[in-house]
Amino acid sequence: MKRDIILSIDGGGIRGLIVAVILDWLQERLPLPLSYYIHTAAGTSTGGILAALIRAEEQNFVKWYVTHGPVIFSKTKNWTWLRVAASKVGLVGYKYGSAYLHGKLKEATKGRMLSEVNGLILVAQSPRTKKAWIMTSEKARQDPDYDFLIGDAGLATAAAPSYFRAARIKSMAGNEYALVDGGLVAPNPGLVALREYIELHPDCTMLPQIISFGTGPDTEGSDFDGKLALAAVADIIDAQMAGASEVAEAINGTIYKFFHRLDIYARINPDVTKVEMDDASPESIRKMIAAGEKCIMDNRETLERIVEVLKSNQAVEA
Repeated sequence: MKRDIILSIDGGGIRGLIVAVILDWLQERLPLPLSYYIHTAAGTSTGGILAALIRAEEQNFVKWYVTHGPVIFSKTKNWTWLRVAASKVGLVGYKYGSAYLHGKLKEATKGRMLSEVNGLILVAQSPRTKKAWIMTSEKARQDPDYDFLIGDAGLATAAAPSYFRAARIKSMAGNEYALVDGGLVAPNPGLVALREYIELHPDCTMLPQIISFGTGPDTEGSDFDGKLALAAVADIIDAQMAGASEVAEAINGTIYKFFHRLDIYARINPDVTKVEMDDASPESIRKMIAAGEKCIMDNRETLERIVEVLKSNQAVEA
């Protein structure tokens, strides 16, 4: 009997490029787009962007990040440079505009709605209610107030405070919501994805297979000492995401260990040396691609098994 597969991808800004390298490696070894082998693609922030691109049947994830990342996080335009500088002393609330990112997400997802694809989970948060806002294909089909353009939902899951302003998106029911980056509640969406799967399959007798990719942790980190509170915001967000991701990993791992099924739970979280979430400089791009390639070498056996698992999984409708 075939087992449903959940692919979960953490948040981490431009560090999503590391996972993009791994996804391209997997894609090269599959006869069909990656989307056809996965029951559920779940992502938070940059992981949500990758999950959306998977469902859009993107064929070159690295190219997408290398092409658009430096524009999304560009500091060369005069106004952007001034806004980045002003944000460090609290004069503005965000560093980067989001119009370019929004446009490229809508372009990549071809104007499709959440309700029009299978098995997509994107995690955001409502700052007004301080609650997680879990956007899923299944909820979208049941309730138009949970149905959004995938490009809009992708913008919402990636709208990290201090980096971007809250995403104001409108549901198919006509209601507008201001949503921010899901990394504030679930930087590792694997646990959210497992819960949503069980809710959707209350009578399931088999755990789904989970393939989980992280985007760090940053091996250097920061203890915040000697920094003004405003200057430490990015470090605090990074530390919060890394810690929450580790907790989610521990819980999922414990669940699968309890049922003696660690054979169907794979977590790959590469080390990366001091790459900030918005550092899309040429040097950083090279460093992340190298980190992705090293991660493939270090986890070659696990990744080869993942390829075989994906190939043996009956292709599903993307």
